[in-house]
Amino acid sequence: MRRNGSGARWIVQDALDGRNGALSTEIENLSNWLRSHKKPDVVYLSTPFLLGVAPMMKKALRVPIACAMNSELDEISHLRGPDAIIMLTKLRSAVSDADGFIPVSNFHSERVQRRLGIATSATRPVHPGIYVDTIPVGPPPESAAIGVIVREGGTPSAISPAIAVSVLKQPETAGDRAIRVALEASPLRTSRRQHDEGVVRRVTDAGGSVETLPRNDIELHTFFASLDVAVFIHPEQPPSFDSAVLEALACGVPVLLPDTGANREIAGLSDAVFLYGSVYEMGAEAAKLSAASSEEKATLRRTARSSVEHCFSMPRMAQETAEALQTIISRNSPPPETWPRPAANGMT
Repeated sequence: MRRNGSGARWIVQDALDGRNGALSTEIENLSNWLRSHKKPDVVYLSTPFLLGVAPMMKKALRVPIACAMNSELDEISHLRGPDAIIMLTKLRSAVSDADGFIPVSNFHSERVQRRLGIATSATRPVHPGIYVDTIPVGPPPESAAIGVIVREGGTPSAISPAIAVSVLKQPETAGDRAIRVALEASPLRTSRRQHDEGVVRRVTDAGGSVETLPRNDIELHTFFASLDVAVFIHPEQPPSFDSAVLEALACGVPVLLPDTGANREIAGLSDAVFLYGSVYEMGAEAAKLSAASSEEKATLRRTARSSVEHCFSMPRMAQETAEALQTIISRNSPPPETWPRPAANGMT
């Protein structure tokens, strides 16, 4: 693996191998402190990339190890050639050190069971949550645009950004609205330019503009708030769960999603999410939203916000995560000791 970019891949590999000396020392110190002061019932790792330290913590604390399953497989798909194979192999070898997993969706739960060899009984999905109250929502913008958010990872979607712009630019869909294409910047992608110049040129020729999807929360919310509708394009391998969809909904923006993966779970919990199977269905759904009256659009924006408040809030996620952890504790804890029955003569 080449030592380019920020070196994040080397750090992750060392953590998975348990060979990072500095990390091992810190984990040993942490385990000693936890054993002396907190006496936890379970250790919850925020990513499987930390599973290399699981044996050390389990030996020191004698408690189950739980592990979140977020977008790690998505991030590995950004790697090229042997890098992806090496990382996936190491991850598959490390999962046996955990006692339970909490994937971000039912779709991802099935995928990690299949690709990493995790038992079905060892997983309990919990959808992500966001702090909705910290995201401002206002009336529909006066000069709204249609946003096209392009996610990366593995094989790109058959619907290119330029094709999407061409369809969405039709008068019955866009009218005089601008089409803003936001391309994702992957932290693990270092071997290519930030954005393919050919993609930028083709989108521009089709009548759209190109920008980088903001990573800063305030900038991301400002971007979504300027949209009339957000259209997401996902790669051929759907993401585990696209949390940016929740950010858009929390900003009061209706969303169009590919009819794949965890998107179906989101659509099942929000009446402001619409699924499409082809670029023509995408255009048709966008045209319906554009033709809606001002009152209907305002109602839809309230529905988008409400669905996040009720189904994807941080308190809801915290409660479901606590329940999942309790299940892992119960399943992996030894049975309670029982007092021996007294003998007939009263002697034990």
